[in-house]
Amino acid sequence: MRSKEKLSGFFRRLGKNRDGSTVIEFGLGLPVLISMLIGTIEIGYVMFSTAVLEGSLREVSRTVSTGYVPQGLTREDYILQQLDQKMFNLADVGTRSVDVRFYDTFSNIGEPEPIISDNGNGTIDPGECYIDVNGNAKWDADMATEGLGGPGAVQVFEVTYEHPLMTGFFMRAVGGDGFVSLRASTAIKNDTFNAVSGGGGAALEECAPPPS
Repeated sequence: MRSKEKLSGFFRRLGKNRDGSTVIEFGLGLPVLISMLIGTIEIGYVMFSTAVLEGSLREVSRTVSTGYVPQGLTREDYILQQLDQKMFNLADVGTRSVDVRFYDTFSNIGEPEPIISDNGNGTIDPGECYIDVNGNAKWDADMATEGLGGPGAVQVFEVTYEHPLMTGFFMRAVGGDGFVSLRASTAIKNDTFNAVSGGGGAALEECAPPPS
């Protein structure tokens, strides 16, 4: 009986004892605090890298729009060289994807090639004619011409890099490979310069093949 009373008293005293509670609470909250800290650092690093990519792309596009080409390089090579140098250690240059295309005017960006016999459905049907703006002998939902345009062309640049995370903490959240995609794009009108690189040729009227 006395053993039971002693044991019962021990548990009552233990239940009232608050010694060490702060350490326990800190231990429970520490993983959450560390997760928030790592997340803040990772997100800040990605945002910083994205800002560097956007600034680098704007700077390179302004230079390219003047027609400047260093000796021994093409305009395309110069774009890749400059972007890789500016993104050094912030992204894997081996994973970059660069899309360069041009239009006649800013208002044409993302617009489809004009359909002459348009029935209002927004796409080309067999037997309908269209203006082949980019000269590739087929109707396109985007009239862009691939490559670098000449003087006065409106140039669009889109760049993607795979950015390595600082830690493996958020790998599962971004697909498990430890990388997150950084994307940037810009549009700029080329200046007047002597060297003409690229060109879509004259726009021609074409017709889609009639139904067989």
